[in-house]
Amino acid sequence: MRTLNLRLTAILLVVGVVFGGGVYFMHAYQVRRNAYVFEREADRALDLAAKAAKDKDPQAEKKAYQDAIKNLAWYVRLVPDNVDVLEKLGMLMADHIQDARAFARAFGFLERVLRQEPGRMNVRRRLVGLAIMARRYQDAKEHLQEFLLKDSPKDAELWEL
Repeated sequence: MRTLNLRLTAILLVVGVVFGGGVYFMHAYQVRRNAYVFEREADRALDLAAKAAKDKDPQAEKKAYQDAIKNLAWYVRLVPDNVDVLEKLGMLMADHIQDARAFARAFGFLERVLRQEPGRMNVRRRLVGLAIMARRYQDAKEHLQEFLLKDSPKDAELWEL
């Protein structure tokens, strides 16, 4: 009759747990490392876009902004809680809207920023403009009345909106 070797089983279990934990933590480290590479590449693309704008090359500028948006989107997928980068991505997408899908994504990113940090008034101003463009007047009205006009009641631009 065969018997179970308890010592070998315990050793294999410990080795498996240590190896599994090591793989888990190594993966987490690599994800964080790759995320910051995407952020650095986005910053580099924004610098290229500024240079292309200075050189008056609209095609290179457009491509650089698209690369920056793509890299920031990858960064946000890997590090979804970085509100500063979410704001940067939402504002960049709002500045360079090309179609309805990009408009919806920009609107969604800016709303996510406000859900996480409601005090960002520059994001709220931009979101009101996008809401008016999308004919979501009730959303724009709520943002204006509840937050923006209370924060700066003498702002003529807000009253016009």
